[in-house]
Parts: sequence; C-alpha cells; structure tokens
Amino acid sequence: LKSTQNNQNNSVKRNYTNYFPSAGFTYSSNENNSWSTNYSKRIERPNYRSLNPFEMQLDELSFARGNPFLQPQYTDNFKVSHTYKYTLTTALSYSHTTDFFAQITDTVQTIRNFISQQNIANQKVINLGVSYPFQAAKWWSVYMSVNAFYSTFDAKSEKFKPISQATASFYAQNTFTLPRKWSVEVSGWYSSPSVWGGTYVCKSLGSLDLAVQKKLLDDKLSARLSVSDVFFTSFWRGESSFGDLSIKGRGGWESRQIRLNLAYNFGSKQVKSVFKRATGLEDENSRIESK
Repeated sequence: LKSTQNNQNNSVKRNYTNYFPSAGFTYSSNENNSWSTNYSKRIERPNYRSLNPFEMQLDELSFARGNPFLQPQYTDNFKVSHTYKYTLTTALSYSHTTDFFAQITDTVQTIRNFISQQNIANQKVINLGVSYPFQAAKWWSVYMSVNAFYSTFDAKSEKFKPISQATASFYAQNTFTLPRKWSVEVSGWYSSPSVWGGTYVCKSLGSLDLAVQKKLLDDKLSARLSVSDVFFTSFWRGESSFGDLSIKGRGGWESRQIRLNLAYNFGSKQVKSVFKRATGLEDENSRIESK
C-alpha cells in the first residue's frame, strides 16, 4: 500500500511470516517448593477502526482519524516463579514490547487537534508479584496479591516524551462464612500512580466492595446483595503531553452500584458444566469495534 501524498509514512509493507515461540520448565525440589520459568513471544494487532484513514468530526476543533501505517506490537515475556506449599506464589517477570501503539491527541497548525493511534514507544516492564490464599479461620478465607512494577516507555516519536513510573498495586478478598448459610465478602484494590495507555500519568485510585449472600432450598437458590466502589474512589485523574499539546483529564463511570442477584440451579450437581471451545475467530472479533 502506497500513499499518493508526500508525507513521512508513504508506504505500508507487511511481512506475514513470523514466529512466536514459547517454552516453559517446571522443577519441584521437594513437596513444598516448586520452581517454574517460561518465555513467550506474542503479537497484538490494532483493531480495524484504528487503521481506517478517513476522518470523523468530533466538534469544531477536534476530529478522529485512523492510521493505515500503524504497525502491530510485539512482546517478549520472561517469567520466573516460586510456589510454596501450593499456595504462596512469588513471581518475577520482564516484558519488552516493540512498536507499542497508543491513542494520542496531536495538533494541526495549532488550530485543530486530532485523535489517532500511533506507534509511540518501546515499552519495558519489570514486575514482582506475590499472591497468597490462606484460611485465617474455619469461617474466614483470605486471598491477597501484591504487585510492584517499574515501567518505561522509550520514545519512537520525536513528539513523545519518554515516561518512567514505579507502581504498586494491592488486591484483597475476605470471605466470612456465617451460620444459617449466610456469607459476607469484603474485597478491595488499590493502585499507586501509574501510566495508562502509554501516554497518561495517572494519580492513585482504588475501590472497596461489599457483598452478602444467602443460600436457600438445599443450596439451589442463592440471593446476593452487593455494593461496588462504596466510597467512589475508582475515578481516574491523569496528565498527558504530546508535542506542543498538554492535557489534564479525569473521568469515571457508574462504578458505585447496588445489585441484587438471584440464581436458581435447576440441574443436577453431578452434571459437568458445558465445555467452552475457543477458536481463532475470537482474535478477529476483538479487532472489530461495534461502536
């Protein structure tokens, strides 16, 4: 594909022959300790709307357009993990992504701006994660996970300013089993300042969720009342800079919700659940946006 316009990207050349190796090794030193290491190479292709070169007007000063010269991004993943007594897992991983693509907002002759996908950087992420499910008491089960990672985005575009950010995230879930088939669940997560989409440096955010459940009719009927994001703390705030344009933004969604769910099991408990088979069409479906 060649462009009829005189610009920096004037041709699209693709090589559809590539290799994506993966390998893993697991070793158990004794009944309490096991080690594993693996490597994989993966590709992520842009969705079709991101490749559409036609412009769409958003308002009198802004428009969106696709980028037919957008390259897929390739990621090499390395991971070493240790598991103690089949519960406590510690993992150290490293990933390197070339041609990382992200949605950017740029200017046209300082009078208009446009939104488009571009290959802006090469991304590197070092992550240390610990997860541990345990039984604090007969009536109290806990799952906890902690991740600390350092991400860097090395610029491929001269307009993009390199970003480096250290981030820590935490998730915990507590389930309390009460008499008369009642149960209570308290869960929450927190993330320190992080990078979103390769361009936005975001402030810290988190959420606290609560739920209570009752089982009836020989455990066939379950009623669950839940409240998500109790303190409404999952909205994001971030800043982005690309070329001469700086953006400060914030947003969120209806994350604080109250839900009542009723579920009744008509079938036999002995019947196995239906097996779901994945196909290659799922990868293509993810590249098609219905909206």
